[in-house]
Amino acid sequence: YAFATTSLILPAVLDRLGVRAVTLNSTIEERKVTIPEQEFELGLQQLARICAPLEADMALRFDVGGEKIFLIDEHGRVLPGTTALAAMAILALKTHKGGAIAVPVTQSCIFEKIASYYGGTVIRTKADPSTLMQTATRDEVILAGDGTGNFIIPEFQPAIDGIIAFAKLLEYLAIHRMRLSEAVAQVPPYYTASRNVECPWEAKGRVMRLLNERFKDSMSKQVDGIRIELGESEWALVLPDPDRPLCRVYCEAASQDRAQELVEQ
Repeated sequence: YAFATTSLILPAVLDRLGVRAVTLNSTIEERKVTIPEQEFELGLQQLARICAPLEADMALRFDVGGEKIFLIDEHGRVLPGTTALAAMAILALKTHKGGAIAVPVTQSCIFEKIASYYGGTVIRTKADPSTLMQTATRDEVILAGDGTGNFIIPEFQPAIDGIIAFAKLLEYLAIHRMRLSEAVAQVPPYYTASRNVECPWEAKGRVMRLLNERFKDSMSKQVDGIRIELGESEWALVLPDPDRPLCRVYCEAASQDRAQELVEQ
C-alpha cells in the first residue's frame, strides 16, 4: 500500500469481492509521501519474491497517490508497464466484444494489433494524463492507459484510479477464468527503447523544425512531438519535455538491439 491512505479503502473492497489479501506497508506514514526510485524498485522486487511462496494469484503495488498500479503475476514476474496495459486491453476487449482503447503515441504499435484481432480500435493521444482522461470521456472508450501504471476505467469515471483498475482486472480474470500469466501470454512481442536527450530551451523549436524538414516524407499524422515512420512496425518519436530542458526519444523496431540503435541514432 506504499504506506498511504489506499490502505483505508481497498481492504473493504477486496473483502466484498471475496479476495484473500496479504497486505504490506499498510500503515500510513507521512514521511513516505515520496519514495526514491531505488527504494521503490527494491520494494517491487521483494514483493515479486514473496508472491510464489505465498501461492498468490498475483501481487500488486500502488504508488503513494493510489493512482498507479504495478503488477506481478503468480510466478513472481514483474510486468513491464506496456505489458500490463496490453494484457488489460486484451481482457477488456474480450469482455466488451470490441470497443476503443486510448493510449498515448509513446506506446507500442501492438495495441493496434490487439484491437484489430478482437474487433476494436485504438485512439492515440498526446503523452499527458489530462489528454488521456479527456479522451476517456468518449462513449466508445472502454479502457485508457499510458503504459506507466496509470489506468482509466471510463464506465466508472474518466479519471486515473488504481483501485477500480485493480477491481476490474480481477473481474475480467474471473469472467474469463484466466490467470494473469495467461493474459500476459497473449500479448504480442514488442521491442521498444527510450532515453532522455539534453536540449536547451531555446533549441527545442529548431530541433523540431529540422526533424520536420528532414523526415517530412516519412511522417504520419502528428499527434504529439515528431513521429517518424521508418518501416513496418518501426518508428521513432521525438517529444520535447514541457518542464525540463530535454527531449524524450522513443523507438520501436523488430528487435531490442535495433530499437536501441534507433534511439541512439
